[in-house]
Amino acid sequence: KEVFAVEATDMAVRSRKIIQAQGLSHIIKVVQGTVETVTLPYMVDVIISEWMGYFLLRESMLDSVLIARDRFLKPGGALFPSHATLFLAPVGSAKACREKQQTFDGERQHFDDFNDAMTNYYGSDFSCMRGEFLEEQRKYYLQTGMFVNLTPKQLASGGSPLLEIDLLRITVEDLKDVEKPLTCSMRISKDTQLEGFTGYFNVMFRGSPQNPTKEVIELTTAPTAGTATHWGQQLFGFFPPLQAKSGDVLECRLRIKRQKKNHRLLQLEAAFTLGSEGNVR
Repeated sequence: KEVFAVEATDMAVRSRKIIQAQGLSHIIKVVQGTVETVTLPYMVDVIISEWMGYFLLRESMLDSVLIARDRFLKPGGALFPSHATLFLAPVGSAKACREKQQTFDGERQHFDDFNDAMTNYYGSDFSCMRGEFLEEQRKYYLQTGMFVNLTPKQLASGGSPLLEIDLLRITVEDLKDVEKPLTCSMRISKDTQLEGFTGYFNVMFRGSPQNPTKEVIELTTAPTAGTATHWGQQLFGFFPPLQAKSGDVLECRLRIKRQKKNHRLLQLEAAFTLGSEGNVR
């Protein structure tokens, strides 16, 4: 058996030295280049890649894994991880959201104080820039996700699956096609004020239908009272917060797009409806 380690940067050179020092050069072959351009001597049984980003899809690294699958994976071969699920959950108390609102309010007041001072002392009126300034601050403070490590008690319900991915079946085109919004429903478990919603993911190691694993291993990035993961969760605020009652349902329609200026970053377009049966608030 051989292992091919594909690395685009000069870390490939250092990797070869480390592998040689372990006496494994006869097994592990480092191939410098991208999976889109390198060649391998034959097809492989397994592809292993840690491609997950914040909110699962940030950085768009899954594209390269799928290209590697189509170029190099044998029929019946397996990808690890093999499956991934993106979850959403409503968040009750979230200090980070309140701090973002306070900072935005402070920036708004800062501009008004600045403009008053410039008008009074120099006769210069900058009010024509107020709209653009507030739009910029709103995007940065109120419309951008936050990295957090939440605990289960901060959630207003359990997580609901928004997107499920089978790495053997999904295509790059599927990831880029965002015309149809993703949807999920979250039933509120307690009377509370919803200050935002969070996104996190699980990945599973199941193997393939032809070569399943003896035991399914799952990695979760869900809110926990224990050890946090590298990915944490992404938190998005409701400004203003929503007042919810136990039994209410929070409906979400969400498009996950890639930003035009940097395709590795995401742009979310979301619409939420909160209410009980026959009573939308």
